[in-house]
Amino acid sequence: MNFPMQSPVFQFFHWLVNTPGVGSAFIALAGISSLTGYFLSIRSIRAKKDSSGETYSYPTPALHHKDEDQ
Repeated sequence: MNFPMQSPVFQFFHWLVNTPGVGSAFIALAGISSLTGYFLSIRSIRAKKDSSGETYSYPTPALHHKDEDQ
């Protein structure tokens, strides 16, 4: 069941990843790029937060602005 290795493309990628220096550089690049994408997406989500304050999906007593003492 070694049929993918008959293709020269798969042989090249197998050689590339199994080379210690190049394979580890590829893995490090993939890890760094995924972590960078993660942190940039979190930063983007935090930057787009609504600055108008909290919103509620239903009315609460805290939203009524009249004084109860009067």
